[in-house]
Amino acid sequence: MQINKTNKRVGVIATALVTTVLLAACGARTTTQQDLTKAEKVTATTGSVENRIVATGKVIARADVSVAFQRGGVVTEVLVKEGQQVKVGDKLATLDTTDLDLTAQQQYANYLNVQATYSQTIKGPTASEIKAAQASISSANAQIASASAAKNNLYAAPDESTLLQARADLQNAEVELKQAQANYDRRNRQDPASISASQEASSLEKATNNYNKAKAAYDAKFEKPTNAEVASANAQISSANSQIQTAKKSLEALQPVSETIKQREAQMQQAWLSYQAALNNLNNATITAPFDGLVTGVTYNKGDYAGAGQPVVTIADFAVPVFEVDVDEADLGGIKVGQTARVRLQTYPNSPITAKVEAISTVGTNSGAVVNYKVKLSLAKVEGATEEPTVLINMSGTGEIVTAKTNDAVVVPNDVITVDSLTKLYSVQRMKADGTAEKVTVKLGFRDATQTQILEGVKLGDQLVVPARAVTTSGPGGGGPPPGN
Repeated sequence: MQINKTNKRVGVIATALVTTVLLAACGARTTTQQDLTKAEKVTATTGSVENRIVATGKVIARADVSVAFQRGGVVTEVLVKEGQQVKVGDKLATLDTTDLDLTAQQQYANYLNVQATYSQTIKGPTASEIKAAQASISSANAQIASASAAKNNLYAAPDESTLLQARADLQNAEVELKQAQANYDRRNRQDPASISASQEASSLEKATNNYNKAKAAYDAKFEKPTNAEVASANAQISSANSQIQTAKKSLEALQPVSETIKQREAQMQQAWLSYQAALNNLNNATITAPFDGLVTGVTYNKGDYAGAGQPVVTIADFAVPVFEVDVDEADLGGIKVGQTARVRLQTYPNSPITAKVEAISTVGTNSGAVVNYKVKLSLAKVEGATEEPTVLINMSGTGEIVTAKTNDAVVVPNDVITVDSLTKLYSVQRMKADGTAEKVTVKLGFRDATQTQILEGVKLGDQLVVPARAVTTSGPGGGGPPPGN
């Protein structure tokens, strides 16, 4: 902002000097024919005149971005250093990827497995698979029928033929027992001393056992089943039911419905996404430049542990350099986004860089009694240069913002114009056809450092006299339109 103030003072001082000198010239004697012969003359021509606001500033980065790893790990490579220019996509640093490689391989193997399951599902079962599943169902049905029959037999009344046989067996055993008892009694009467070792005693014991056995078998035909027998029969039935349900599900699985196909497809898609996530983690182990820029900071070295989200490399967005100037609030009204500008860096004072107003701050900053606003100028190319200079951050210089411009205007050099101290009117000495000069009042338009636009009073081609004692103003950009415009 200091340069704005200085420029304004320069314009005021220059104007005062010109006014003082030209007033002195007005008080001198009238120019003679001989004087005009020796006087310097210029011709009114056409040209372009710009109105400019000048301010100092410096080159800044468009933005600073800190690039970080999304997960923590050991740094294996740092490929850039501070001050290095990088292009978008350039590798900056990498992490150790041993575990990430293994995870990606595992996820891919899982995806292939799920994909095979899906392919088999939509293809359907083979004839042998269906036959085996049906055989399992038949076997389970047979088991449940056998178990159910066994349970029913526990409660069934004996059939007549079985009962007759059991009764006959009991009766026969009873006859044999009676006969054996009679033989035993007869021998006992004859020889009581040897009865225990006799054949009759042995026959009686055998006949008694046979009778008890036949009696038990006969009685069993009318007894109810025990709790243990019922529980065993129920367990066999339950086991057979489980087997048949398992066999049916196996058969149903071999012939998938649409829901099963959708489920297998969803599992395959999920496995693919897991694999892609593993690949993404692997790729994120390398950070790259998000844009063309300048490395302004490197945090880690090879072998360091970098935490997730911790800045590793800081890059300044320098694809299109920005020159930032401070503009006085009094001049801000004439500045608009998109206006043409020029920047002269102190490093390259003879190489003006074309620029454009990119942004105007909406918040001012106080500097004593003056309020300044930041204006950003995007830099383009050096005017008329075959080789572009190297522009670096914080290079200082001067920015010239063109707030107005006129083309194909009638222009004259600044040093042919004089001003009357009383009327405040501007005038020039115009040559007449007879070789004499006449004073002509003119209306001025825009003015730059060397020339002024003439709105009224002078036509294209008019020849004008340069006052002998005129003082030429100098400076980049002039002081804007002169008073009275």
